[in-house]
Amino acid sequence: MKKSEMLIDVDDMIGGMQFMIGEAGINAKRLAIPREPESRDYKQVKEAHRWVSVLYKTVFNDLMVVRRLRTEKIWEYYKAIDETELREVKMMQDEFLKLKKYINSVKRPVFFKKKGQVKKKGKDNGKN
Repeated sequence: MKKSEMLIDVDDMIGGMQFMIGEAGINAKRLAIPREPESRDYKQVKEAHRWVSVLYKTVFNDLMVVRRLRTEKIWEYYKAIDETELREVKMMQDEFLKLKKYINSVKRPVFFKKKGQVKKKGKDNGKN
């Protein structure tokens, strides 16, 4: 797959998950596509594509299975009355937690990290 196709695919998958990412209380910047993504090397784009694909096809898909148990109107009602004890609400909270853990994991690709967050391998960063 070409780098440009992977970038479009990543953007589409993230766009499709954006509503649930916000609902889960996850900062959208965690999955922000960097400025000038075309400048990233092929390996970084491929790693990001694979990571987002797994997120989309497993964690997000599982979340949507639970979400479809009720209509959006019902979910809005549960949120408005601060419902936390119903089975489906607990299931949804569990799925949100899985989503958060995946997105906030240390395995989040370099592609999504700001330049200051990227640690160089093999460097002791001035320690010793």
